[in-house]
Amino acid sequence: MKNKIRESITHFSAGITIVLVVILVMNFLTLDLRIVSFLVALLIGTYAVLKRNKSKAKIILVVLSCLPISIGYILGILPEIPKLWTAIPLFLMISAICVFDAKKWVSGIGLLLIVFYSFGVVPNLVESSLSQYVNENAPEIKFKALHDGKTYSIEDFKDKTLVIDFFGTWCKPCIEEMKELKALKENYSARTDIEFLFVCTQFGKDTPEKAKKFLEARNFNFKGYFDEDNVAHKQLKFTGVPALVIVNKKGKVVFKHEGYNPSENLTAIIKKVID
Repeated sequence: MKNKIRESITHFSAGITIVLVVILVMNFLTLDLRIVSFLVALLIGTYAVLKRNKSKAKIILVVLSCLPISIGYILGILPEIPKLWTAIPLFLMISAICVFDAKKWVSGIGLLLIVFYSFGVVPNLVESSLSQYVNENAPEIKFKALHDGKTYSIEDFKDKTLVIDFFGTWCKPCIEEMKELKALKENYSARTDIEFLFVCTQFGKDTPEKAKKFLEARNFNFKGYFDEDNVAHKQLKFTGVPALVIVNKKGKVVFKHEGYNPSENLTAIIKKVID
């Protein structure tokens, strides 16, 4: 009995270790969920291979080693990207394949499955979770310009396609998204009919002064705006940042995107909408 308890604690601790590795990777290396999914499945499979001849209770090994990362996905990833629930049964399947079958070709199939899911399926799941293609009248939203202190509304940008990005100076995904949007903006520099508006929200106690310093420090060489009391953000029915909306020349909201992950090709998505 003591051996079973000790073994169970070992498996669960291994799962906790995988969670910690993922947290470190996402905080210091990359937010890309393709890489995260691949890494998790690889670590789970490797642990299962190392323990399959030492563990008598193989089902317990599979369940307990996958439990911490499953909880991590449920609490940290699924609220933003609910369609990634499919990763949890994948992790269980990979662990089971590696625990119950020692044949190399079976493990090879498991590896191919990991690659296909991580790099083929995850980007589509992320895109469909974060993106909305709509056709709605734009609300009468207003922003305070950081460069001149004046208040601007959508009406001031008539006959232009607007790409409006809501951000926070403290938000890491916002920074990553803004880097991508900066390159996209430069790509459309010759198009006078397209305007990019980068709007700092008041979340995290941001202020116009903080926003201006943030843009200057990161060399984001575009005009910034501020959304006082998050009024515009609320009017567009967003709940967090980053949040992006595209308003066409007719004043219609045609695309909404909340959250950011480099596993999707946001640049290609936006190009498809505005071209």
